Amino acid sequence: MIATARAELPFVWVHALDTQAVLIACAERCDPREAAAAALDGTPAIGPLLAPFGGSAASLLSSLLLRPADVDRLLAFRGGDAAIATDDESAAGVHHAAGERLFAPRLGTEEPRVPRGVRREGGARVPVRPADAETELTRLLRRGLFAMSAAAIALVAFQIAFRATAPLGNSDVFWQVRTGAVALATGHMPDTEPFSYTIPGVPWNNHEWLFELLAALLHRAFGWGAFRLLVLACWGGAALAVTVTVARRAGLAAALTALCLLHLWAGYKMKPVPQVLSMPLLLAAIHLFRGPTMLRSRARAGALVAYLLVWGNLTAEALTFLPFLALDQVAQRVGPRRARDTDRATLLLVLLAALAPMVGRPGPRCSTTRSAARR
Repeated sequence: MIATARAELPFVWVHALDTQAVLIACAERCDPREAAAAALDGTPAIGPLLAPFGGSAASLLSSLLLRPADVDRLLAFRGGDAAIATDDESAAGVHHAAGERLFAPRLGTEEPRVPRGVRREGGARVPVRPADAETELTRLLRRGLFAMSAAAIALVAFQIAFRATAPLGNSDVFWQVRTGAVALATGHMPDTEPFSYTIPGVPWNNHEWLFELLAALLHRAFGWGAFRLLVLACWGGAALAVTVTVARRAGLAAALTALCLLHLWAGYKMKPVPQVLSMPLLLAAIHLFRGPTMLRSRARAGALVAYLLVWGNLTAEALTFLPFLALDQVAQRVGPRRARDTDRATLLLVLLAALAPMVGRPGPRCSTTRSAARR
């Protein structure tokens, strides 16, 4: 009976005297007051109902058993909606006993509040079920994991920026800049070893000559500080692209894992060396030269030849893209949507692109190098 009244109206008071009870339910706050009791006494139709209480509504003020907050706690204890019953006498007896056991010590002048185990939904109070509590806990855990992942990514990004912009240390960039400067001054790349004290004049197969030219031009235009910005742009840009891509597809926690793995795997490239250029070049190649149309487009296959030719003369790490290209095209052939209409000329261009990283500028022949090494 109490649950039925509470399901219809948000404020319910319970008054009890011996074995009789009176429920007062209101849509708005209607706390028991002397003025309200006097108004009830002046209503003839209510007189018979007040007979067990001495025939006066004023006696209800001293027989208050449950306030609205206590009623909500009682219903939450009894299981919320399951307490709604049509048997008024049995429902009243159960709730009366439970109310005396749980809430009699709390009777007083306290204001109604939302008890534990109950939440507001619109203008009503409904009990929190286990599924709701689990959903709230999951939401809090996700927010906490998001905040911790974001903070960790910020710390790793700060460490990357600090290392990438550190002063130049012991690396090959100094003789590479000097080699490029010699080439710019003489009009051709050195074919023999120009700097070594122990083997001067030995034939030199310089496969990173294009990076050396670019390094010399960069140094001539902006000085040594430009190489620190080059590392930050290449390494930091690649790390940012990986982090954003993984975060969009799998969340910040997975992005943090990918960023840490990238740092462990490619941290040695965080200096001005040819390998640092391979990071953005590899990501760009994976984005541009894959998919089912790769072996059906002569334009894309021709662009791949030029791309790998330039990349291969910057650094030999251009070869690392070939396994990605092969796996992607094999997957296109064995997947659910098999692409079999391959143009032969396009296939030939792709095979030529696989050889492009190994094509460099004309240099000393291997036989000459071996004979010089023997001497």
